[in-house]
Amino acid sequence: METRTRSVDDLFSGLPEAPAEIVPRPRMEVSPHERLKKIEDDILKKAMITIDEAMSWRDIDPGEKNIPPDWMDMDPDEAVKRLRVANAAWMNKKEAPVGLNIAKDVLVGIIKARATEKAAPMHTLNIMHVQMTAPMPQFDVIQLEAENDK
Repeated sequence: METRTRSVDDLFSGLPEAPAEIVPRPRMEVSPHERLKKIEDDILKKAMITIDEAMSWRDIDPGEKNIPPDWMDMDPDEAVKRLRVANAAWMNKKEAPVGLNIAKDVLVGIIKARATEKAAPMHTLNIMHVQMTAPMPQFDVIQLEAENDK
């Protein structure tokens, strides 16, 4: 069997003379962490709006069909949405739309997560707990005399 050695020039023969252009990957303008934070902020904002609308339950009577006069200065579509959510807030927990409970859970969850994030230590400590059992101490055996043996 015959082995043939090839030179570096042979390996690259037939390729164009111009060197390949190295193009760096474009740097992301927003990090994934920042993108997730923005999404979280948007979800939090929606949950806060829903809870705010639910808290308008005291501005209406149960089952109110007409928009209260105090809400006439806001956008008519937003006033209708606020009335719908405020009416749902008058319902008991079993009959109320699940969206109210989801909004509350999301709001509380994000607030707790952010509070925990701020309270967490900045650096992780690498601590290992090692437990070793020590041998039992040895005591001298002594003979005691009983009073009956005398």
